[in-house]
Amino acid sequence: MSDVQEIRSLLHSARGEKGKSVMDLLVQIFAQTIYDNPRDPLANFELVSQEVKENSFRYFIDSKKEKHGGNLEELIKYSAEAQTLIGRPKEENEEGVLVDVAPEPLAHIPDLLEERELLRWAGIDLGEEEALRLQNSLKKLMKDKGAKDIRLWGKISGTEKDYYIVEGNGEGAEEEIERPNDFEKRGEGINTFTYWVADGAFGAWTELPDINPAHIKAAREIRKLFTGRLDAPVISNPHFPGLEKELLRAQIARITHSTVLIQKGLFKTVEDSPAEIEAEEESVTLSTEQLKSLGNWVHQHPNILKCGRVSHMEPEPVDEEIDVEILKAQILEADPLEERLKPLEKDAPLAGFEAAWISRYLGDQQEYEMTFPVKGKVTYAVNLIKSLWWPGAVILQQNGKMIHFYMGDGLKSATRRYYPVTPPFIVEDPVDRQEEKDPYPEKQPEEPKAEGEDVNPGDEED
Repeated sequence: MSDVQEIRSLLHSARGEKGKSVMDLLVQIFAQTIYDNPRDPLANFELVSQEVKENSFRYFIDSKKEKHGGNLEELIKYSAEAQTLIGRPKEENEEGVLVDVAPEPLAHIPDLLEERELLRWAGIDLGEEEALRLQNSLKKLMKDKGAKDIRLWGKISGTEKDYYIVEGNGEGAEEEIERPNDFEKRGEGINTFTYWVADGAFGAWTELPDINPAHIKAAREIRKLFTGRLDAPVISNPHFPGLEKELLRAQIARITHSTVLIQKGLFKTVEDSPAEIEAEEESVTLSTEQLKSLGNWVHQHPNILKCGRVSHMEPEPVDEEIDVEILKAQILEADPLEERLKPLEKDAPLAGFEAAWISRYLGDQQEYEMTFPVKGKVTYAVNLIKSLWWPGAVILQQNGKMIHFYMGDGLKSATRRYYPVTPPFIVEDPVDRQEEKDPYPEKQPEEPKAEGEDVNPGDEED
């Protein structure tokens, strides 16, 4: 009996690199053999043993790391950060003890775990755990900042840190700073939405400032990678009038106004004001099958003009004799407005391509009858639309659900050089050589005159 106990103790004590003992390995081998039920278990024993050893889960904790406390400190830090996202609100009861209370209802917030499944069709995967952390982080943003109608706009990569970006409407007051005359106030034009950024799900959300048309015009002339630090200076040529937070906000506005799409038939232009849109009285919802065509998509937001605004300001004539209407016509001719709800087919194609967008119809394209009480047909296919002008901007649609998402470096496709090409190397001037007399001159040099000799010996004085 003692021999059996010694053998069992030996099997339990001998452990490999993955922390598994010999007994653990034998138990898994026998369990796998019983599950597979092979015809010749003895012949397959070595194969089953090798498969179990290669695919077994590693739970062994490095004693060196545990001794120094590195893992424990990281776990404590992670737990404290997670508690800020998942902690329930507490209140004091009559006895003065803090107790959990039911959280107050919040405004609508997107289900990032559901959106994650759609984003995977575009090759974008935030990860299940990261999506859950971001979901709780968005709830915290709504509670702390009073944000409404929010959505995860996307993620812009930086050289040091990345930016998670949330779009919504904020309740905060506008900054009381001096603005230029062409500034579009919050809620209008390029400042229609409010944006918050953070470097991670556990990071603090920082509201980006409103921007001026000068920021848009300067952002169009430079190409600059982000660092991940909002207060970092923007060193560029030509000069950018602001910090990285203004440049980031300008690029977000450019991407949003260029890539946010809606299906055709939901809105129409106002008759008296073609620059404005309103909902169709009898809107038509297109099916997933119909939306695979780019002809059924239109732009939702107005384009940003060359002046950095979405609409022209009222001109102020210098001379009273100048007609204001003529001046408006001249401005529109130099900087024309694009039509609202512009179809994608009218977008200028990227150089080397025939269009500005790419559309793909992915997944199970079979149509199925919907179950009672809902009538109609449904498909599990997914429409994927990618922008060629803004790499990283994608639109995904499936059965009435649509997602706009951006993941990239925040740069537009380059069609021209933004910086001059380095000039060729300038060769130094050669050293001047000493000039020597011609050894064989064509004309013999005159002999020098002796002192006192007349210049013209043939001339005599009268």
